[in-house]
Amino acid sequence: MYLHKYCARPTATAIDTGQADVAVVAYDPPGRHFVAREIAAYPQMLVIGVDHLLAARKRLRLADLAGLDLVVPPPNRPHRRSLERALLDAGVPWQPVAESDGWDLLVHFASLGIGATVVNGCVELPPGLTGVPIGDLPRVRYWAAWRKQRQPRALAFLAECAGHGGE
Repeated sequence: MYLHKYCARPTATAIDTGQADVAVVAYDPPGRHFVAREIAAYPQMLVIGVDHLLAARKRLRLADLAGLDLVVPPPNRPHRRSLERALLDAGVPWQPVAESDGWDLLVHFASLGIGATVVNGCVELPPGLTGVPIGDLPRVRYWAAWRKQRQPRALAFLAECAGHGGE
């Protein structure tokens, strides 16, 4: 098994060309020419220090993020576009204090105190940080996708993952 990290378009190409048997995609469902199964959905959460004023809350609303310095993905990433749209639609003022690609770096910058960040609820947080769900952001859905010709291999892979708590 080889694991590759691609963005959306290269992922589709990898499946189409047979470079990948199965792909996991987030946010937007895979194209209709793929067989797909939703495998997970996670709430989005604000990552902040455990001593932050919002850290004791059980749930936040987008309005609670007003004025926060946020560490966000670059403008071309789906997570950034989704977050920007939600904040704009809610009329919430915000400012990017830093940009970084990848959950690990977003969380690392939050741990350094550079700013808060919003990540999916599946992201593990280090000591000193907490994640508070944001109730009015949509859950982020993940799909496994494959070509019809790879159905037996894909289903075997998903069964193996489920057997290890992966589904």
